[in-house]
Amino acid sequence: MNTKLDSLTFAGAFLLVLGCFVPMFDFRMVGTVSYYDINNPDVYVLLVAAALAPALIRLRKRSLAILGPALAWGVLLWPMLRDMGKEDNALMDKLKDAVSDPLRQYAGNIFEHIDADVLAWGGYVFLAGLLLYTLAGVLVSATARK
Repeated sequence: MNTKLDSLTFAGAFLLVLGCFVPMFDFRMVGTVSYYDINNPDVYVLLVAAALAPALIRLRKRSLAILGPALAWGVLLWPMLRDMGKEDNALMDKLKDAVSDPLRQYAGNIFEHIDADVLAWGGYVFLAGLLLYTLAGVLVSATARK
């Protein structure tokens, strides 16, 4: 049992959860919004993903700790993966989606919009937590399989 890796996993999960609720984007017209404000339904799955690896570590199922980061990345990448097979001919559908909820569309493609001008301090907390959680979850799982 490696308590340093466990601590890194818990810290990454904490930063990821914190990053969901603190100001992430700073838009000129709208103001500062968090990931929770923009992408509310997906945040709940992301919170479950953040709790999954620490829970598996506490239940002594360390080899399965990679499932937490995998689920978190799946939630964040799902909008891009879902749209990969769609045809580009549906211009009216794209316009309708952009007009109906532009902030949700912005958060759905979060990795396309990482920009220092728009990203607030919470965005950096979110990204640091996601990277730390991923790295620690992979290392905990890999060391448990040895």
